[in-house]
Amino acid sequence: MKSALTSGENQTEPHGVPIAAEYGCDGKTHAEVIEDWRKASDAWISDKHKWQRPERFMAAVNAHFDAVEAWHDKNGSLFEPIG
Repeated sequence: MKSALTSGENQTEPHGVPIAAEYGCDGKTHAEVIEDWRKASDAWISDKHKWQRPERFMAAVNAHFDAVEAWHDKNGSLFEPIG
C-alpha cells in the first residue's frame, strides 16, 4: 500500500533505499538486468543464427556483460535496486 507523501518527501525501503516503483522503475537489481541482457542476447543469436553461431561476436558481447557485472560487483551496486 502506497503511503501519502508530502511534497519533497521520498518513500524508502526499510534500509533507506528509495523504492524504485515510486519513480516509475521496476525495482530490478543490476544483476537481474545483466542477466536479462544475457538471455536476450542468447535468444537473438539463436533466432538470427540458427545454423551458424558467431562465436567471436558472442565472446565479445559476453565479455562486455562480464565487465559491467564486475564493475558493479567491485563498486557494491550489483545487488542494489535500480532507482
